Amino acid sequence: MGGDVGSLLSHNIFTYCLNNPINMSDEDGDRPAFDTKEEAEDYEEYIHSTRTSRTSSSSGGIISSVVNSVKEFNEQAVRNTRILGLATVLVVGKMELESRASSIKLPKVVKSAKGVEGDFSVKGYDYRIDTNKVAPGEGGFHIHIFRDGDEIAKVNGRGGFVANHKGENLLRPSQLNKTVRNELNKLINYVQKNVGGD
Repeated sequence: MGGDVGSLLSHNIFTYCLNNPINMSDEDGDRPAFDTKEEAEDYEEYIHSTRTSRTSSSSGGIISSVVNSVKEFNEQAVRNTRILGLATVLVVGKMELESRASSIKLPKVVKSAKGVEGDFSVKGYDYRIDTNKVAPGEGGFHIHIFRDGDEIAKVNGRGGFVANHKGENLLRPSQLNKTVRNELNKLINYVQKNVGGD
């Protein structure tokens, strides 16, 4: 628990994996270890070289060795931060691409005596917007959601899901495909702006 001589970070009990959690792990909390054999060999070589230079130098050499160790550690931390930053950029970019790829094409017209039909970006899912025969309190419209031609859900103009329709139990929001759910929210907002509610 007291740390290793020659390894400043090992004396700080609040530093996890010698402040290098990307390349190291410490499953039992006793001693951090590198994730790969190559990293472990590089570290052992580094420790050996710093210990050798300390024992063969004067006290000024020890300070120089500590300064160099801190510099090397900081350089490694900067490299790790850059890698983490790049990974974050890649994940955010992927999410943005998925969002663009799965975008619903909103209808130009939202009111029609027969209803307005359209497709979600997910294959097999489509919808119908009804603005006639709408019950008071439904927000001026409701949307039927279909999968492969069968009605699976219905939502009113205020965003509330209907539990059953024509004697059939319908899906709850959490049971719908995530992309369909997101596109349905966009569709509801769009229709609300273009229909007006009660």
